[in-house]
Amino acid sequence: MQGNVMVEEQIVFSKQSIYANNDDAEDFMFYLDFYHDCYSISESAMFKFNLQETKFHSLQEMFQSFLYEDDLQYVLQAIRQLQTGCIRKKNIKCRCYSIHHELLSINLHCEVIKNRWEQWSVVVGSITELTDDSFGKTRRLKNESQFIADFSSMSNSKIHTSGYVMKIGIDNIKEINEKHGLHIAENILQCTLGCILQNIDKDVQVYRKGSEKFILFDKSGAGLKDAERIYRKIKNKINKCNEQMEYQVFYTISAGVADFDSYIDNYIELCKKVDFAFNAATRRGRNDVFLFEQDKYEEYIRKLDIEEKLRRDVRDGFRGFEVFYQPIVDVNSEQVTGAEALLRWHCEEYGSLSPSVFIPILEESGLIIPVGRWVMKSALKQCKDWQEQIPGFRMNINVSYIQLKKSDVAYDVLHDLKELELDSKYVLFELTESGFVETDFSFRHIIKSLQKQKIKLGLDDFGTGYSNLCYLNDLKVYIIKIDRTFAMKALKSSYHYKLLKHIIDMAHSINLKVCIEGVEEENELEVIRELLPDYIQGYYFGRPVCKDDFREKHIV
Repeated sequence: MQGNVMVEEQIVFSKQSIYANNDDAEDFMFYLDFYHDCYSISESAMFKFNLQETKFHSLQEMFQSFLYEDDLQYVLQAIRQLQTGCIRKKNIKCRCYSIHHELLSINLHCEVIKNRWEQWSVVVGSITELTDDSFGKTRRLKNESQFIADFSSMSNSKIHTSGYVMKIGIDNIKEINEKHGLHIAENILQCTLGCILQNIDKDVQVYRKGSEKFILFDKSGAGLKDAERIYRKIKNKINKCNEQMEYQVFYTISAGVADFDSYIDNYIELCKKVDFAFNAATRRGRNDVFLFEQDKYEEYIRKLDIEEKLRRDVRDGFRGFEVFYQPIVDVNSEQVTGAEALLRWHCEEYGSLSPSVFIPILEESGLIIPVGRWVMKSALKQCKDWQEQIPGFRMNINVSYIQLKKSDVAYDVLHDLKELELDSKYVLFELTESGFVETDFSFRHIIKSLQKQKIKLGLDDFGTGYSNLCYLNDLKVYIIKIDRTFAMKALKSSYHYKLLKHIIDMAHSINLKVCIEGVEEENELEVIRELLPDYIQGYYFGRPVCKDDFREKHIV
């Protein structure tokens, strides 16, 4: 009992010591009793941090309730050093969530207190929110809320003002955190802030956005090119910092810039432009600046709107989607032996869009998975129907890399084949060469599972990508399809003609079939036929059409 009293007295003393070292800070006390598994934090902290309670039964439960996820293990490891007696005091800088779910920088000041006989110990600590001065700079940074207030004040003023807003972020700060620790990441932030302050005019306002980004607000009438010059200066200064650190921790910055006119732009619209520019810089490979362009922004907004319409139509039973079919012809008999299923999409707002526009959006959004499944089922059903008129009719279906990696294509096709009572030998999946530069282990496993089910594979657009011959071995393809661009070169150049001839001969020597795409004129057909491909596909024999038109032109 006396030992407990001694501990309580030492706790009071530690509180006085902590407050004495933080005269102007609002502190929130916490208490960690490892011996009795009792962990608590002052009730006032519930009004500041994202806490639902103040008493906990484990150390991890307490801190994970409000600490930033990436910092949790770092904090727990530091406290365990105190618990094991390695150190008696420690300041731990980390991040946490406020009651409004904002990310805050805080300092955990911890002190170990033991009872008289040192049989057990507790850790008493305080939580202090770090001001921007904790970055080691004399110039105090404002936060994003202050930026909103300053911009609104300028907009409401009758004085005409123009300038730019720049958003700067450290590209690989998360990786630095994970690999080197929070203290190194803080040094990087400090260095970046120093480089910014050294290269801007005193009238330019600098704000913190979140924990890892900065906002520059210039109201002097400077334009985008002026902002770009500032960015280049900051970037060069950071490059020198990397050199001075001998590249032990290498980092880069990206930035997005938008200009404004106080009579025209409001805060919300300006932020959209700045965020778009910043994200565009990171999408382009990072370590660069992107200057806002209205036409690029409108193109991006249009893309988002198309994605929204695609998602709507998928939900609405694939409304607006349709499968077109283009005939594949045997080069010797000039008879239709199969078709390639090609996706089309139409909506009221945009009309009929080119597949080169909407298919990449389907892939990026993941909508290609349900849409691809729908295309496959539709095409297989059509194949089964047309086999009644053309025995052995085959169906080629395009499959994207996204579909193979993120959905169970093998299961889907087997389920549909079984349901339709269709033999797998009449189905061929076309893989686009440019989409399969990397064939990792998981992808090869997927390919093997398809091949086990006797699903044939074709390599589409051969000659437009890297044309690596190892694909033919890795993918074990049944057929290669020569793109029209490559084929047309053979019509104009003896070199390309001989090259294409050798490719076809090589393919035949290893029992591969060859289909040449894009044959549109009779004279093209005559020259292509001399190369001895197996199949031909192109407008000369038929354009992609809906199922009813295909039946009328090529089946009946």
